[in-house]
Amino acid sequence: MLKNVFCSTNIFIKLIVRAVVVVVVLLFSIRGVAQQQIDTVSVDQTESSVFKFTDISIVETFKTGIDVVTSPFQKWDNTKIYNTILLFGSASFSYFFIDEICKDFIDDNISESGKRFGKTVSEFGNPVFVGSTVLGLGAAGVISKNSQLSRTTYLSAHSFIISMTLCYVTKHLSGRLRPDYSTNNDMWYGPNWQENHKRSFYSGHTTALFSVATVFALEYKDVSWVPPVLYLFAGSISVSRIIAGDHWMSDVVFAAGISHLVARKVVNRYHKSEGKYTVVPFFSNKEMGLIVKF
Repeated sequence: MLKNVFCSTNIFIKLIVRAVVVVVVLLFSIRGVAQQQIDTVSVDQTESSVFKFTDISIVETFKTGIDVVTSPFQKWDNTKIYNTILLFGSASFSYFFIDEICKDFIDDNISESGKRFGKTVSEFGNPVFVGSTVLGLGAAGVISKNSQLSRTTYLSAHSFIISMTLCYVTKHLSGRLRPDYSTNNDMWYGPNWQENHKRSFYSGHTTALFSVATVFALEYKDVSWVPPVLYLFAGSISVSRIIAGDHWMSDVVFAAGISHLVARKVVNRYHKSEGKYTVVPFFSNKEMGLIVKF
């Protein structure tokens, strides 16, 4: 009986979350259409500002990824120093002082059904689900000609791809044992390509969530409810990964921090490039030359 109730509750929660995602997509789309109706800019300006599928560049994604990866070797300023100290300080504190205490607390106070519930909820941070949501929002932005939504999902895709690549490379190289398989948080087995229970560091679900949530929070910072709601959602799902026994606290803290920084780097890089120009070769059957894109 209890098992049936638990399963029904899980299904109900999944339906609610999916409904919320659909509502958010509609809200963003409607907001974009309404904004276009009240804009006083000229038709030419409006058309040039609309983000199109042709603006998507795999090369630009690769360049952004290289820029992110080489960031530690670029010029250091006070902000970068502060962010680095905060990231590694928080992760280290969790690793040395919180991980095992948190696991013991969960083992002593959370029932098996509670852990299963946490695992079910955490699936809403599954990279496949997050990536699909970004694609859906992107399609809604293009269809409704909502330039802001299209641009935001484009940057989110950049952040998501780069963050998840870094995450999965680290997972396979570190080989950290998940909490469900150990009471000791310092079990690291090195490179591992087969066993999923040795891919604890760092959380892929948390990475996916914060890599996208941060971009939307930055791009929609003028909409007061967007940043807190997105960060609350991402944080809650990330905590469920700990409750489910899939990750140590330090896995989640580091994942949230590193994906947040990657997202900020992606957004800042994009906006710094605005106003600059690129020169693109042009070829046809009868002509050849250069096109300057602003």
